[in-house]
Parts: sequence; structure tokens; C-alpha cells
Amino acid sequence: MTHHWSNHRNKGFDDYKKINDMLSKNEWKNLIEFSYIGNFNDDYKLNNINILPPLAGESLANEIKKYHVYLTASINEPSGNHHIEAAQCGLPILYKNSGGIPEYCEGFGISFDDDLEDKIKMVLTNYDKLKNNMNNYSLNSDIMCNEFFTLFEKLLENKNKNQTYKPSLKGKYFIFKNKFLKIIRDDFYLHFKNKLIKFYKRNLKWN
Repeated sequence: MTHHWSNHRNKGFDDYKKINDMLSKNEWKNLIEFSYIGNFNDDYKLNNINILPPLAGESLANEIKKYHVYLTASINEPSGNHHIEAAQCGLPILYKNSGGIPEYCEGFGISFDDDLEDKIKMVLTNYDKLKNNMNNYSLNSDIMCNEFFTLFEKLLENKNKNQTYKPSLKGKYFIFKNKFLKIIRDDFYLHFKNKLIKFYKRNLKWN
């Protein structure tokens, strides 16, 4: 199964179509099923897969746990949450070797490029091992929040250490420019804009 909020082609629809075509063959149609949860791209007519509406929260988690393997064919995605959500539900991940997603999936599934069919066979052959290894998946919200908190602490610590920092001549120029532009915007442009709007409302009787 897979799930996406966006229905953009780059979410992996070309590979999902490959699975749809595989399910037309006797070799596969009695061996696997595939479900898509989320907003679907209507440019793809996939009649052999199950299409479910978008879900969120506990309803989504409960639905994900009904399946055995998670597939993400997303292309050039920096990170994403969908594969992490699946991993937190205990599903091994079959993931496209693209973008930043492999950084979050490596060691907890199998990657693929143009060899999706072969890699599905590999997942089926090694399923028990892959499934048991998901107990070691540790990328969760607690770790993320702690890392952000630590980062902010370090930034504040460095800021306090550098209180005597003096901007360069170039830095002073940009500070002055930004302050000047803010004055122009707040004291002149917005003031003039508000006056103009009041004039039109009064004379043209805008609603």
C-alpha cells in the first residue's frame, strides 16, 4: 500500500501503474494486492488497485496496519512523512532510490530503480526478516523534537556568546536598506493605499 495527500505525478504514479499492469497477469493477481490511500491522479486509469479516500490521524494509522508492505515511488522528494508513518506502523518499505527518502528508509526495506518487479519478489522472499527488523526503526517525533530543541539551544548559546559582534560595512548597508524600505512601506505605501481605498469607498460606494 501507499498513501499521499498530493496527487502530483511525481508521487510515483508511473510506478503505481506498473503494479496495476502487473496485476493483470496471472503470475501476480493471485499473489499480491495494492491499495492507494489519498488524492488520486485522474490521468491514470488504474483498474486493478484499491483506491481509498484520504485518511488522517488514528484512522490512517489503523488502515496502514492492515497491510504488509509499504511502497513509496515518490520522485525527488526531499523528505516526506508518508514512509516514516508507515515505518512507525511496522511496515517494511519498498522505496524509490530518489531524493532524500533513502536516508530515512535505508536498512528498513529495499530500494528500487527500474527493477520494481524484481524488488517486489525480493521483499516477498525476505519478508519475515524485513518485518522483524522494523522493531528497530527509531525515527520518530520524539527524536525529531529533541534534535530541534538541541539545535535551538545551540543557536541561542552562540548568539549570547557573540553579543559583541559588529556587522561589517556591507552588513550595515543591508541593515540600513531593510529599515529604510520598511519605513517606505509602512509610512508611505500602506498609508497611501489606505487613503486611496477610503476615497474609492466614499466616492464610488464600494461594498
